Amino acid sequence: MLIFPKLIIRDGNCAFPTGASRALLFDSPVEMARMLRVMNAKSILVVCPDFATSSDATMRSLRAICDAVDIPVQFDPSTHAAGSPESIR
Repeated sequence: MLIFPKLIIRDGNCAFPTGASRALLFDSPVEMARMLRVMNAKSILVVCPDFATSSDATMRSLRAICDAVDIPVQFDPSTHAAGSPESIR
């Protein structure tokens, strides 16, 4: 079974569930993506709940994640509401 780690991005930063242990977590989506890759992630799922109204910081974070890792970066289908994934590159 292949498990895809998920990054949730809001306003250009990682968002974590309430009560999540922050000991090994980064606010920077790029640093989290790099850490997941070091931990042998084969792909990363990026969820951006506020994509339709997202800031430039969120778009920069998405581009930076794609540039920072050598694995596929997938976007949650709900992120397509405001545009295609190609508009992120």
